[in-house]
Amino acid sequence: MQQRASVRSAVSVPRNAILVLALICLIAEITAVVHLMGGTDGAFPHLMYIPIILSAYYFSTNVTIICSAACGLALGPWMPKNVPLSLAQMPMSWMLRMAIFIIIGITCSALFSASTIS
Repeated sequence: MQQRASVRSAVSVPRNAILVLALICLIAEITAVVHLMGGTDGAFPHLMYIPIILSAYYFSTNVTIICSAACGLALGPWMPKNVPLSLAQMPMSWMLRMAIFIIIGITCSALFSASTIS
């Protein structure tokens, strides 16, 4: 019985790895939804706040900044503003969106860490 328990624990995946994989999948899915719904011109890019807030809740500020930047890049230079018309985004547009994502991530991370201290 002891041998089975040690094998199970050796094979188990750490919780953080599962959370990181879930965030990556969520970012990819939201990117696909934004593309399928016509690009960054609509309201669908706001769905990226979900993985940003989740990363702020479960991880440190540094990981949240990385996640926020990844969200910004996912909707950045490769994502058209309007898919049917093949209109590209202005660089300032996606860079500003990424900066806002990072600011929101840092703010949420600070609020979550302050609420756990109290």
